[in-house]
Amino acid sequence: MVPSGGSTGATFFESRRQVPNETIFLRDEGFVEDSSDQDWGELTGSPADKMFLTSPDEVYLHLADAHDVRIGQELTVFRPLRNVSTGKIVQILGTVHIDEWNAREHVARASLNESLDVIERGARVGPIGRRFEVVPPVRNERDITAHIVASVHPHEFYGQNQVVFIDKGTADGLKPGNRLFIQRRGDAWRGSLATPGAGNRMSPETDKVPDLEKTPGTRDEKNYPEETVGELRVLAVKQHTATCMVSVSKAELEHDDIAIARKGY
Repeated sequence: MVPSGGSTGATFFESRRQVPNETIFLRDEGFVEDSSDQDWGELTGSPADKMFLTSPDEVYLHLADAHDVRIGQELTVFRPLRNVSTGKIVQILGTVHIDEWNAREHVARASLNESLDVIERGARVGPIGRRFEVVPPVRNERDITAHIVASVHPHEFYGQNQVVFIDKGTADGLKPGNRLFIQRRGDAWRGSLATPGAGNRMSPETDKVPDLEKTPGTRDEKNYPEETVGELRVLAVKQHTATCMVSVSKAELEHDDIAIARKGY
């Protein structure tokens, strides 16, 4: 691409990854369920005489004996951020392209073709999924109850079009395109109180300053009907976890919310 005003002899390239429509691309953070499957090794060195590495520096990778790579393959560079119940959230630092591979020593020469943050020796590498197709809905084959266990970003609340992770996967019968309802039961206002006494009030029947009294109304909420406050669509599944997009949210979704897949829906 040549800037307007005539040729300058320099060529500029668009470095951002092009993502087709109906695709979700994780840029800054990702999720690892099984370290042995997705954490293949370590970025251990570079011919570049500097501490901080970036695109298009060359680097050396040392991979675990259980993993082989091929020339031309791309791996994600990352570092662990925090553990969750079914895996860990990682910070995505960039992408490396395999240029040479020594199968005997399990050492690869690679080039950084994407850098999102400072990359140092000691960063981890592996085939972490970053691109997810928004697949059409698929009929659920069984009833499944799951929980929201994490999201890509450490938010307290989740809303429409955000990516979250649940604690059920292929071993439980989930597959891409399945949909799950987020359901709650109870008085929404009472459930938002930090303590039971936070909703106490002054009586409106007197002009004196009385002691605080409990807010009128029953507290027996077990017989209230279930309310659907959101819907998830499964984008990708592993054995015990699934990556989902919040396709509908009528209220703020939270960690540990119950997600229910109904058979036949």
